[in-house]
Amino acid sequence: MLTPKAFSSCLAGLLLLAPAGAVCAQAEELLKPDAPAAELPKLDPEAESRRTRAQLIVDEAAKLFAQGRYGQAISALESALELTPKSAALWTARGWSLFYAGKMELALESFDQAIGYNPTLVRALNGKGMTLFSLGRYPESAKLYDRALRISPERELFWRLKGISLQHAGRGARALEAFEQALTIDAESKELWKLKGISLFSLGHYGKALKAFDQALELDPTLEDAWMSKASCLVKLGREEEALLLYDTALRLNPLSAPTLHNKGVTLEQMGKTAEAQRLYRKVVALHPEYVPAQQALDRLQMGSE
Repeated sequence: MLTPKAFSSCLAGLLLLAPAGAVCAQAEELLKPDAPAAELPKLDPEAESRRTRAQLIVDEAAKLFAQGRYGQAISALESALELTPKSAALWTARGWSLFYAGKMELALESFDQAIGYNPTLVRALNGKGMTLFSLGRYPESAKLYDRALRISPERELFWRLKGISLQHAGRGARALEAFEQALTIDAESKELWKLKGISLFSLGHYGKALKAFDQALELDPTLEDAWMSKASCLVKLGREEEALLLYDTALRLNPLSAPTLHNKGVTLEQMGKTAEAQRLYRKVVALHPEYVPAQQALDRLQMGSE
């Protein structure tokens, strides 16, 4: 069945660094200066020299960031901040480096510094929103994205992350509104259709959720998790035999999927096919001993047979 963990996996894809050139592009975006050189105000020679030296350090930090060497990038950025301590861009870059290094509380402090110097810097607002989400502070994360959206209402990513935060905060109806708004910006996003489907499912709108997953699959029929989610909708609608077929479709795409194998087992158990369900639970435990729900299901069936 669908759980809030599905939303975590959706967010995880947004947090992972892309390979090769995409990483360099991301580093350049996250660590770019406050403004192009031509737009920067003229300073006295000493201050201008500090700014130039700081930018050289930032250029090196961007390379370190792109290579995943976050600790060294942080050290470089802190050296640059000694030269230009009021740069919102530098505090933001330090925040993102700390975020990717897993130092969330320090990242939060850094983003707060950036926002203090530039309250409309959406890179900093986005960073703080993601950091709050990672700390489990979902309502606060949603509020940060509201703030970012007042500045950049056209950013589909912000609507998406606001929706994910709201869903985790237990505000399913408002999450659904955010996903629908995101879809007005990018109606071809398979991930958004999946998120809408998961949100509808959590609200008990199984028929509508089914249609949302159909939209995702129309865009990409290889989405194993969308087939699994569609099967979960069919189970809720009392169409277990059809659901089993869809679980099998998902398993052809990913034969080792723990959630799909487990969910198929749950459906078989609900249909009274306990032996088949146990066989699937055992398979999940053998393949994925860390997947707790399957072991719990086996333990429950074992207790019931004693």
